[in-house]
Amino acid sequence: MRGRSASTNSSTRGMPSQAAKSANDDTPPPPAPRRSSRNGPSKEYTLSVIADIQRAYHQDTDDDYSLFKRASMVASKCSLSREEIVDFGVDKDDPQRPRFTLRKDLMGKLESVTELMQGLMTASFEQLENDNGKSYTVDPKGLMLRTLKGTSSLFELQSAYDSLVNRIGRAQEVFVRYVEVYRGVKTLASPSATDPVVYEALEEEGLTFDMAVDTLYRGVPSMR
Repeated sequence: MRGRSASTNSSTRGMPSQAAKSANDDTPPPPAPRRSSRNGPSKEYTLSVIADIQRAYHQDTDDDYSLFKRASMVASKCSLSREEIVDFGVDKDDPQRPRFTLRKDLMGKLESVTELMQGLMTASFEQLENDNGKSYTVDPKGLMLRTLKGTSSLFELQSAYDSLVNRIGRAQEVFVRYVEVYRGVKTLASPSATDPVVYEALEEEGLTFDMAVDTLYRGVPSMR
């Protein structure tokens, strides 16, 4: 047995190791196994416009985090700190001037995320080819952002902020549902989750902020 072992060792002593062979071998690695062509629906989705939208939604850029991460960070911050609120005080010469607003960097972040999430809602809903209703609206009539830009009520400022971050989080859930509807996993029961009558009520003259928020809470499930 010893002789056989020695013979085996001597025969392999001059051969390069497997690691060295791999390092010197220019032969490309074998291609990854291809997915079965029978997986038609999955392949069709991968090549669809809504799949491109989904990939872009989750893709970080050179300048910023992905929209998914940015929206998630906004939606997870449920309250304002004192440092984030700007108080201009009361102007005796112009009592109607709004007293409160948000810090400029936070306001810019909310405006950007709201606009991009609305674009996501619109673009993805268009791929569903649904003639009934319209896509989910992140900030109906721009009410929340308008209030955050200036109000004389600290309560209104906080309420507008709470409502907006809630709806941004809801928009993320709606997008997931749009993708599932496109793939045939679920049906589209309520595309916008908002009764059109609610939007009509928001058009009424003399509608105060409290009345508008109350209308939204009664007519929009995501704000309850």
